[in-house]
Amino acid sequence: MSVLIDFKYLFNLDLSQLRNLNSSQFENSNVELYSEILTNYLSHDLNRLKRLVSIAESRQHLNDDSKFIYRCAYLRLSIREFSITKEKIKYLEEVLDSKSVWYAEMCFILGYASDKFNDNEKSLIFFKKAYNKFNEMGLYKKAIRSLANSIAAKSRIDTDLNCISDLTYLLSESIKYNEFITANRTSIHLSREYLKLGCVQLAFKFANSAINYAQENIGTIDYYEAYLNRCHIYAELGFYRDSRLDYQIIIASRFESTQSSMLNILKKFPQLTENLMPISYNKPQNSMFWSESQISFNINSVGDLAEKIIEFLASGPKSKTEICHYLYGDKIETTSAEARLSNVLTRLKKQNNKLFAYTNGFFHLIEEPITQSKVSNE
Repeated sequence: MSVLIDFKYLFNLDLSQLRNLNSSQFENSNVELYSEILTNYLSHDLNRLKRLVSIAESRQHLNDDSKFIYRCAYLRLSIREFSITKEKIKYLEEVLDSKSVWYAEMCFILGYASDKFNDNEKSLIFFKKAYNKFNEMGLYKKAIRSLANSIAAKSRIDTDLNCISDLTYLLSESIKYNEFITANRTSIHLSREYLKLGCVQLAFKFANSAINYAQENIGTIDYYEAYLNRCHIYAELGFYRDSRLDYQIIIASRFESTQSSMLNILKKFPQLTENLMPISYNKPQNSMFWSESQISFNINSVGDLAEKIIEFLASGPKSKTEICHYLYGDKIETTSAEARLSNVLTRLKKQNNKLFAYTNGFFHLIEEPITQSKVSNE
């Protein structure tokens, strides 16, 4: 006899898995109800979601699970309706209990709600709590999604802070657990971070990786944003022919956010539409990567060796000996290798003095990885 699905198992499922469930698989009617709520929330079926929230409201007095289902569903509906208020966030926050199986799920929803309320600091706190608790529960797929949202919140708080170490770890975990949508988005984010640093080859490497992962979800917003990212990089580097090829894929998108972001890129590079169909959408929207301010930077290439050092440090602190061996192997003498490394690091430090530091015998990127920072679950 197969094990029936409980809340803990349910929280870890994605939309395709939720759609494949049937009523005989659930532990009880509450689990089935929340499964339907998640399915319709993730598929953006607002009318059906409203009906399910009404059902949850009528049952909220039955037990704690019923009460939690209603409050979670109510806030999820508010997220979809863009009607988040401080009072609605508090309505769920006031029943948080770190000992409950619902704790991580509630923190995850509160993270999203705080994001939509433009409270990035609170969003980061909730997503970090969700990440820690989902990991503790062994729900690694949901932990990965929580970490991805933590990094996004962190990068919105300080737009000058690089998140390369966090993103490198997130990408490896996404691949490990077959979270290809997260791998796609993380590759895009890494590509943007490396582009801003002047790591041109790495920017292309992760832009192409994003497109490879996006093939798992052709026609989705993630698919088009992968091409949008590479289209912009090609344009920034003057490869207009290649950029125009990606542009021809992007104009088929039905997603307003993609169209709006492409418009911002076209303001900087109007030549991309020459003899091609123009974007018909003209309503501006907020964009994490392609707002006008986000694409107004100039690219100063750091060089191939510097790129290799930065990518090597992204996996954690390294000694001088480790870096020299990584760059040169046994091809040259140690003193020559160290002298060459010193020259590269000096040039890199002049170009960006906030990128890396040397502490206790190790070089490391200047950032505090979310995976190493502490946050209380109380």
